[in-house]
Amino acid sequence: MPAADRPVELEPIMGMLAGRIPSGRDSLMTGEGEALVQRLAGILAGQEAIGPEDRRRLWRYLAGPGFDAIPGLATGIVLALAEDPGWETRETAAALAGDILTEHFEAFYPTVLAFTGSPSANTRRAAALAVMYASKKRNPAWVSRILDLLERLLSDRAEYVRKNLGPFAIGSALLLRHPVETLECLRRWAQSDDQQVLWNVAMAFSAAPAKAHVGAALDVLGPLCGHPDRFVWRAAASALRSLGRRDPGRVLPALEAWRRLPERAAAAETALKYLQAAG
Repeated sequence: MPAADRPVELEPIMGMLAGRIPSGRDSLMTGEGEALVQRLAGILAGQEAIGPEDRRRLWRYLAGPGFDAIPGLATGIVLALAEDPGWETRETAAALAGDILTEHFEAFYPTVLAFTGSPSANTRRAAALAVMYASKKRNPAWVSRILDLLERLLSDRAEYVRKNLGPFAIGSALLLRHPVETLECLRRWAQSDDQQVLWNVAMAFSAAPAKAHVGAALDVLGPLCGHPDRFVWRAAASALRSLGRRDPGRVLPALEAWRRLPERAAAAETALKYLQAAG
């Protein structure tokens, strides 16, 4: 019988979670512990038949009291989900990690921080999205550590990480929820010599929240337009195209001025070309 068609008896599973398995990730990675991690990961990924309320109940347990009782189990499930071949399941990993971090920031943050050093791009991406989800809380006591964690990923060359970092975790989330601290970091990061760091800085201003910070965006993006590396100035041009659609009154004059500067002309003309094509 396919796994999705098998009924799941949640009560025995919850009974095991209540105290009949050992705590600590190491003990969960062998034997019955590993099997339980995989089973629960499969349930959360929708690979076994279970009602939505029971799935929510399991989720709430793992993100709440279950983490206190069995932190290794929750961590193991996040890692198992993060390495799943299905993108929807990998999204589940990030969301669960974010919920655990929101409920247990001090206890789980070191684990998520360690994820940034994983050899797996999937796990590193999950770390970026976990702190992004936790930023919904808008807790000012967390923001510096959230940005510190994201800073560790700025130079990550993996496409799966960077596409979720600059334009998404930083631009769409942190710039919206913690603009003062995020802009301060973006200005500092813009002084980097690392092309990937600069790409993430530029792409953070391509997100919708950048509309509220056009002046700061132009201050940062102007020098990036003059960067000799195409990878960087094209990212700046892409961000300016997005900003120009949202605030043409402020962005278009800057682009017109920059197209007359030899070092910024290519980026400015690229942005203008796409803006004109969009009407």
